[in-house]
Amino acid sequence: RLTWTLPEIAANGSQTAEITLLSPFTYTDTLLTGYYADADGYLAAFGQPRLISMAGGAIPIATARDLVGSVVSVEGIATMYTGGFFAGNGSKFYMQDETGGIQVYIPSDQAQPNVAIGDRVRVTGLIEPYRDSLELIPGDVELLGADDMPEPLAVTVDDVNNSDAILGELVALEGTVLAVEDFNFDYQVQIDQGTGETATVLIEKQTGATAELIEVGQNYRMVGISEFYQGLRQVKPRLQTDIVAIIPPIVLLEMQTSNTAYPGQVLTYTLTAANYTDTPLTNLLVELEVPGGAANALQVQPDANGISANGVVVWAVDELAAGGGTAVLQYFFTVPNDQTEPLVASPAQLTAEGQDEPVLSNNFTTFLGDSVPIWAIQGEGSRSPYVGIDAATSGVVTAVFPELNGFFIQDLEPDANPATSDGLFIFTGVLPITVQVGDLLELNGRVRELSSQTALQVESLDDIVLNSPGYTNVFEPVSYDPPQEPDAALVYNESLEGVLVSLSEPALVVGPSTRFGEYALVYEKWGVTAVARTDESGFLMYVDDGSTVAHDDQGSLPYAVTNGDMVANLVGPLAFTFGNYKIEPIVMPEVMVGERPLPTIRAASEDELSIATFNVENLFDLVTPHPSSPPIPTVFEYRNKLEKIAQTIVAMGAPTIIGLQEVENLDILQDLVEQEAIAEFGYQPFLIEGNDSRGIDVGYLVRSDRATVESVAAHDAPGELFARPPLVITVTAHLASGDQTVIVLNNHFLSLSAGEQATEPVRTAQAAWNVELVAELSAANPAAHFVVLGDLNSFYQTLPLDTLEAAGLQHVYRYLGDGERPYTYIFEGRTQTLDHIVVSPELFSHLALVQPLHTNADYPLGDPEDTTPRRVSDHDPLVAIFHFAE
Repeated sequence: RLTWTLPEIAANGSQTAEITLLSPFTYTDTLLTGYYADADGYLAAFGQPRLISMAGGAIPIATARDLVGSVVSVEGIATMYTGGFFAGNGSKFYMQDETGGIQVYIPSDQAQPNVAIGDRVRVTGLIEPYRDSLELIPGDVELLGADDMPEPLAVTVDDVNNSDAILGELVALEGTVLAVEDFNFDYQVQIDQGTGETATVLIEKQTGATAELIEVGQNYRMVGISEFYQGLRQVKPRLQTDIVAIIPPIVLLEMQTSNTAYPGQVLTYTLTAANYTDTPLTNLLVELEVPGGAANALQVQPDANGISANGVVVWAVDELAAGGGTAVLQYFFTVPNDQTEPLVASPAQLTAEGQDEPVLSNNFTTFLGDSVPIWAIQGEGSRSPYVGIDAATSGVVTAVFPELNGFFIQDLEPDANPATSDGLFIFTGVLPITVQVGDLLELNGRVRELSSQTALQVESLDDIVLNSPGYTNVFEPVSYDPPQEPDAALVYNESLEGVLVSLSEPALVVGPSTRFGEYALVYEKWGVTAVARTDESGFLMYVDDGSTVAHDDQGSLPYAVTNGDMVANLVGPLAFTFGNYKIEPIVMPEVMVGERPLPTIRAASEDELSIATFNVENLFDLVTPHPSSPPIPTVFEYRNKLEKIAQTIVAMGAPTIIGLQEVENLDILQDLVEQEAIAEFGYQPFLIEGNDSRGIDVGYLVRSDRATVESVAAHDAPGELFARPPLVITVTAHLASGDQTVIVLNNHFLSLSAGEQATEPVRTAQAAWNVELVAELSAANPAAHFVVLGDLNSFYQTLPLDTLEAAGLQHVYRYLGDGERPYTYIFEGRTQTLDHIVVSPELFSHLALVQPLHTNADYPLGDPEDTTPRRVSDHDPLVAIFHFAE
């Protein structure tokens, strides 16, 4: 309240008072009311309400980022175009000014602007958080014309991983590539600067940029948008030109000519010398022996700067400037008319004044005819020496897979090198596939590493020429038997990439059919029926379904296998996609179904407390809103899933407390507890909705005949650490020996989908928050037992679990013998535990049983007609029973 006191106002006079206010950096309307004048002997005189609209100009982006929940206006340069980065059904771009940058997200129900990199834009809209990032949701986007692009900000690995100030900005990160991972929708590149930590560069495939040409161990400059999304701090390149190799301060010499030639043809050999040091090179000599040496001396014609004698060509170069100076040297070679073998040009060498050792170029092989053999395209390593180069080749079609957008060919004339493969995948993209098995083809295309699989991509049907049909059954499949040691298995598999292989004997299924149509096998000679995540597992053999389809259930699979089944008569080319070598069957294999009775867990006695955790995988109802995947269930599918979960609960021994994950809402749990199979237990459902973008939450079922629920509360952490906050329930368990108070914290930690290393810091922070909660709650409830459980998306004895145990909690697995590690999940044929129960020491002392119920992980993708507990989820429930009798 402001008050002015005046001694008097003259008759017919007036007085003016001014108030200076600093308006906020937002769009807002303020109504000024309640101002009045009061004088002795007069009634108070009130002024009329005044509406003050604050709708000023643009504010700094850095300021706008601090105004979450406010409408702001900002102006800057677009650093990313619309349509490049994935944005669901909407679109997004990035913009920045001198103070910072931000993502602008345009929902699908708004007009979609066409923003280009370098456009000056003015945006008015609402600042909102989304999955750890900030976005500006516009009401208006105004294009103001093209402008000069800002230079990317040079950042370090530490900046990328820790600095909030650079989020949303265009940055440049330099370092050594330690790893390149290929995922369905992106590549993730780990950059090292020698500090002991790495930064993630995430290349979205939707941008058209690729990591195919990135070489591990080389230095690169990565330009892109700095962002923090779903727990992962990252740099996101926008264009292929954002990814640039950094050449060290060395001298390079490179040789190039044609891959193929005919006798009598003149080849142009080009040598490029480049000096990337900071010192000029002087008095250079470049010399080489031509293919065939002195015998082909008459076939050589050097350029004007070269001298040729006895099959040796020499060039003298006075100086090569520092910092990237180059010299281009050429000679012309006529292929001898009687040449029958490939032309092999040995490495050229460069010497210069003051250099201790000569610099050698690459060698170069030119094949006679019009094609490069498949074995040469494959090369001896994991990457083709021809990546990014146009080449012609020939081979016989061994398998056609329209749903893989291509076919496999094999060389009729393999080389004698066991390290090179004689098969190749031909990627046709959207082109119709008109070839048939047995066709001998001549092909032209560009060599690529598609998901790290060497392939030839053809652009037109004219690039596929039928030489002759009828070459069926000309290749005997190679008996496939990879070794156990992982590195040796990589070498073995690479030598067979694209080649027809077959099982040497029936093999055991250790990873059932997945939604991607894949499963895993081992030969019985290895003496295992399951393969743990930490085992040496080079001997695992993967089988695909010849498609890129993501299946919702078994209905669209050609066949499905379960752990324990045997598979025989499997034949197909060996592909490599998404990190694994896989057989793509060309005939239906024989599947011998194994006996697998459904397991059960004993029920707890009257003096025992049974607690379970169970991720029920996408338990959604029948109505919208609904995520894009999976599809909305039919009435039958919904009811069937509830019945299958209810039967699973019975098989679990009807635990007193069940912590559930991936449940949409409380109404679904109410439907679940009304299922006939579990109605007798009087389960009560509890769920408080969180902020997960897909709408999945954590909840509880508690048996009312054995326990009383005292309180339920969600305990979110500051800073949006959780999309699904821990749900804390306090329960009084009624046992024969007396009541016990148990406080349970149900969690669903951040997903592993962006990679374990990249996302583990968030899960560790989530574990630390649980530790804080336990400490706080135990101070108020010193006699209570504590349980932290859920789908923690962390492997046993990794940092998130270690964080919980370091605080004094104990994992129930410690009750088991050394080496005995149950599993609740199978990924790519390897067993692992993602679901955990960790308890306070006093409760641990009462532990009597720890057991997962293997009704899910061992079974293939769900059968829509199946009504048993089998495969209602991709996780197995984990049950712990605590005994309290004297």
